[in-house]
Amino acid sequence: MRFAPYAPDHRPFFVALFTDADTMAHVGGAMSPEAAGALFDAILAGTRPRVAHAWLVVEGDGPAGHAALLRMADGALELGVVLAPHARGRGLGSAAARAVVERARALGLPRLLATVDLDNHGSRRMCEKAGLRLLQRLTDDDGEALLYGVDLASAP
Repeated sequence: MRFAPYAPDHRPFFVALFTDADTMAHVGGAMSPEAAGALFDAILAGTRPRVAHAWLVVEGDGPAGHAALLRMADGALELGVVLAPHARGRGLGSAAARAVVERARALGLPRLLATVDLDNHGSRRMCEKAGLRLLQRLTDDDGEALLYGVDLASAP
């Protein structure tokens, strides 16, 4: 697994990933092709304020997912990993999450958070394997979620 910077030729993969209902079930729902394309274009141009950093997750020679550092409303940064169906269940998400944690640490960030739907067991395991610990249970209009976090100032 490695990260690659996004390039224009990654647009079809990105749009397919973000428009897939199963893939996006726990991250806000599937987007329309137009909205996913606009998001990709904004990420590529660096004009999406919520996205601090974004990378294509690559396995072998092909795209496998998306990883990002996302700005939360309070200014904290949140870990984001979205994998294509063919890339799930083999530890790739955990590897990508660990790589995002290390990049956040290298950037000098003090802390990294992740919000995970209560019933998203795969993402819960991914967070735990990447060194994030459960901080609290959240409840809002969308249901229940879990907030994970890691102190990046401490040794890995």
